[in-house]
Amino acid sequence: VIIERNIKIKNIYFLYFSSAIIIYFCSIFFWYKKFDINLYLSPITAIIVINNYTYFLKILKKLVVVTLVIAMYEFIVKDYIFVVFRQTYFGFRALDTHLFGGASHIFRAKVFFEGPLALSQFAIGLSFLFRKNIKMLFIIFLISIFANGRLGMIVCFVILLIYFLKKYDIFNFIKKPQVLFSLIISVIIIIIFGVSLIDETSKERLLEAFNTKNQGNAARIEFWLNGLYTWLDYDFIHKLMGNNGYYGLKYKNNTENGWLTLLVNNGIIGFLYYFIPVFILIIDALKKKSLDIIYMLLLFFAMFVQTFHLGASANLIYWLIIYSFFIEKYEFKII
Repeated sequence: VIIERNIKIKNIYFLYFSSAIIIYFCSIFFWYKKFDINLYLSPITAIIVINNYTYFLKILKKLVVVTLVIAMYEFIVKDYIFVVFRQTYFGFRALDTHLFGGASHIFRAKVFFEGPLALSQFAIGLSFLFRKNIKMLFIIFLISIFANGRLGMIVCFVILLIYFLKKYDIFNFIKKPQVLFSLIISVIIIIIFGVSLIDETSKERLLEAFNTKNQGNAARIEFWLNGLYTWLDYDFIHKLMGNNGYYGLKYKNNTENGWLTLLVNNGIIGFLYYFIPVFILIIDALKKKSLDIIYMLLLFFAMFVQTFHLGASANLIYWLIIYSFFIEKYEFKII
């Protein structure tokens, strides 16, 4: 495998990604703390990865298989290969199976991540990157099931459905009933297989995903409202640049919403830096009446429900997802 030593990347990507450094140095003077700087550093890392994009995807495929094996092992033995200790909303404690299992005591695999939520987010990112590889999509869907992440399972399942819709063309469902029949059978098999891997408690938890009366969902909505009120209470400069660390200090958590976390931590500028590429792709998909609009809405939804941009690996994958759609639409197809 030949790895390019020189950076070969289109000017538009280089300028956009590298502008993150300028935004960072203009913003840090107005922040309470300088944590989560990977929000503006990961785009720089993306430049290096994009330079060897095809090779990176090959390595990532091997990592996905290893992730599945470890997740399956943890799921069988009902224990983690390692446990992290750190300060949490509940005080300094071990991030173990009891913490992540909650009151329901369900098991959620986490593999080499700090917790199962990060593994679930990893699965979401992978499903976008490998959206045209059915074998990888099945593996990734399994990982989301072992992580027992509701959003992860939903997003990975929907991207599996989109794969079949794009492969056979939605209009063929009307012209060729046998195609629709094959899709229905495939979906039923996927659902039965997925459901067979999770216990009754996990099934109930999945069904509660959109129930606003659920205690966990109600707490998430409260964090959302606190995030919105916090940003509205900022002065003009902090509305613009954000106040990184302030919300976390006050509420001992993030806003449980990627877009709101960008607003309170990085202001309008940080929010727009992450939202503009998604907006461009949404407009493009609407103009072309493409099914890609579902991908973009899923990505927007994933960021709306979780802080999908936080974490070094998740943030990098976010920008690789964006890049994968841009090269497909405006340059050439890689995957």
